[in-house]
Order: sequence, then structure tokens, then C-alpha cells
Amino acid sequence: MATYRVQKRLSTGQRPGDIVHDTDFRDGVALILHRGNTLSLINGPPLTELPGWTRRAELLAAVGVVTADQFLEADDELIRQAAGYHSTRAVAKWKEEVRRWLMPGPVRRR
Repeated sequence: MATYRVQKRLSTGQRPGDIVHDTDFRDGVALILHRGNTLSLINGPPLTELPGWTRRAELLAAVGVVTADQFLEADDELIRQAAGYHSTRAVAKWKEEVRRWLMPGPVRRR
């Protein structure tokens, strides 16, 4: 699975800056959008670089998840087990936090 940042508004409702996965589209569509510069591939930073993520990064490294894009692509149940939680609600919150870190800030117009 690949993680992308939307560069141009899509007919499916995603706006520039949104984070999407290739599985959000029919087979082959994400690749076509990427080639047309509508989506850009994200190579996420190590989780250890995210503020407040040192301990979580250590837990996730034990299951082979070390970058932000790997984390977003990882199975919620795998992450839940690695973190020792009873439900995946915390995992969903973590993923939303990482998505916000990966989204670009607002564009300032002159």
C-alpha cells in the first residue's frame, strides 16, 4: 500500500493536502493520478521525529513500523496489540494525529 498527499482537488471530495492511500481508489487509479501530478507519494519521517512520539515509536519499532507512512498503512489491530490496548480507538486517534503532522500548513497569499 502507498500513501499519497492530494495535490489537486479530486471529484471524490479529497482536497489538496489530504492524505490518502492507494486502496482508497479502484485498482490502478492512484498510480494514474500520481503520474498526472494530482497525487504525490509520501515518504514519511521516522516516528521518533514527531513531538511526543518517542515511547510510541519504540513500541511500534518492535513490530517493524518505524516511519509515519508505515504507521498509517499498518493494520490497526497490529498496532493495538503492540501498544497493549484493549481497543483500536487510540490507534485511530494516533493515525489522525500523524495525518495532521503530514499535512501542509495553510498557504499564505500575498
